[in-house]
Amino acid sequence: MGNTRTNGRAYRKRYYSFEEALKASGMTQSELARKVGKTRQYISMVYNRHCRPSAKMIIRFDEVLGVDARAFR
Repeated sequence: MGNTRTNGRAYRKRYYSFEEALKASGMTQSELARKVGKTRQYISMVYNRHCRPSAKMIIRFDEVLGVDARAFR
């Protein structure tokens, strides 16, 4: 997913948008919705910047997508 190795240490790649992080994960909006327990419509609203996810949901996206949570600013 978004992990990279350098000097033998893994770290999460930082993406600058939710769109980039989702694309890099290879998941569809529907797959992400199932994994985080939300509707595809909710994921679409976040993706299109019609709503902002809660801090708890940002952490969940971070876990599922395997990226740095700062992607969800």
